[in-house]
Amino acid sequence: MNDSVAGECFGLAFVNLTANDSDPEPNYPLNLLAISAGSGGQASAAIVTSSVVEVYFGGQYDITTFTYTVEDSLGATDTATLTVASACQGGGGLPQQ
Repeated sequence: MNDSVAGECFGLAFVNLTANDSDPEPNYPLNLLAISAGSGGQASAAIVTSSVVEVYFGGQYDITTFTYTVEDSLGATDTATLTVASACQGGGGLPQQ
């Protein structure tokens, strides 16, 4: 299931990408396999654990989109999107998606 996070420019956040995901079989646990390079903005994301990424908010008012892949205990995979909104002081709030 898609996720989103918002924060101040140059800030950090930790996001559990599997917390809102489910497996219809259910073959748990779900593990985070990969996250793409971001597109559309300056934020970055790196895998920290099998479910959590560290997000670094970019240095400008923008939205960055990442695609990530999760895997269940039998090896089936699925993808979803992480949307990161960065807001800088004086920027008038968070950018709209």
